[in-house]
Amino acid sequence: MKYLYFIAGIILAASLALALQLMPSPGRVNLEEEIALVVNDHAITSKELAAAELLQPGRDGAESAVDSVITRELLIQEAKRRGIDREEDFRASIKNFYEQSLVKILLDRQEQQFHIDITDDHVERYLQLLGATVELTMFRPQTNAPLGDSTEEHLISRFADLSEDLRCRLAGLKAGERSEPDSSNKDGVSCRLDRVEPLPEGDKMPRDMIRRLLENFHKRQLMNSWLNELRHKAKIKVLTRNQSPEK
Repeated sequence: MKYLYFIAGIILAASLALALQLMPSPGRVNLEEEIALVVNDHAITSKELAAAELLQPGRDGAESAVDSVITRELLIQEAKRRGIDREEDFRASIKNFYEQSLVKILLDRQEQQFHIDITDDHVERYLQLLGATVELTMFRPQTNAPLGDSTEEHLISRFADLSEDLRCRLAGLKAGERSEPDSSNKDGVSCRLDRVEPLPEGDKMPRDMIRRLLENFHKRQLMNSWLNELRHKAKIKVLTRNQSPEK
């Protein structure tokens, strides 16, 4: 029995020593864990309060932050007291916000992987076409037709009056050249730049704006192609209301 008391004493002494080591001394308090507010027994740390102050800069930022945090906490507690956090509509809104945030982060990271280099020649080409009338042919694949069959649509227009996507596509072509079918959408439309006729007084646009426009166009193309690739690899089954999933 004395042996058991001896072992228990050693364990108690070791536990006390460890607790004293982990306990912060008065001279080095961890401010991030320091409690700044208590609202109905709910503790709010200095770190949380400091984050609220950053959202309200100014001379009265600290005072406003305290008031805002208290008000917010009171409203949260009242909402929970009424059981709103357990309602299906609330849970659905949380799920929707979560999924939207998840998708946004994914798309932002995917876009960062795209490396697009818009050359000065590409910008210059767009600037030249901006002050011109263009003649082009649009090739649209026919539905349920043999491979390669397409309808042709001839068009003459001021370059500046065309859609943004079409302008960006034509800016990569020389007279007589035809673009590759657009793989970023299911239509697979392509175009051929047949003729360019400069205008006496053409439209102007800053070069940096043209560069950003071309970069955004190519990002959209790459993003759409990536999304179509995901769709192509996926197993998708569209059911009508009267059908049930196959087992």
